[in-house]
Amino acid sequence: MADVPGEKQQEDDGCADACVIDLSKMQQREPGDGGNGRSTLIILTRGTYGHHDDAFSAIQVGNALLAEEEQATLLLMEDGVYFAVKGQNPSALGLPNNLRYVEDFLELGGRIVVVEPALRKRGLVQGDLVEGVEVAPYPRLAREMESHAVSVTF
Repeated sequence: MADVPGEKQQEDDGCADACVIDLSKMQQREPGDGGNGRSTLIILTRGTYGHHDDAFSAIQVGNALLAEEEQATLLLMEDGVYFAVKGQNPSALGLPNNLRYVEDFLELGGRIVVVEPALRKRGLVQGDLVEGVEVAPYPRLAREMESHAVSVTF
């Protein structure tokens, strides 16, 4: 199994079959049915500042959905995990702080889920994150993707 690219990573993270997305479940959903009530999954893979505003765009999309009484989950993967770190101070970069938008997202009822192995790889722990952010293992990613009607990646 280690000869197949990506297989060893999944095995090491306890993913195995739990990371397989059941397309038949996704095809049976009605339009707009997020399965768990969360209709839009917003995936952020890039760092917080200086990446063509991917993080800022992602949170703006999420807050707009929530303001329209839609439901949204922000999934932070790879360098996207930095988006939920508390105490950010981008003033040296001359950029506004995104934490206000993160707090708004959570207050409006949005969910923020951080992929645990990505957090660990960057030397971060749950205590480094804004209150209310969930930390999830790889197997949960498949369930998150199955349970949303729409996804968009930044």
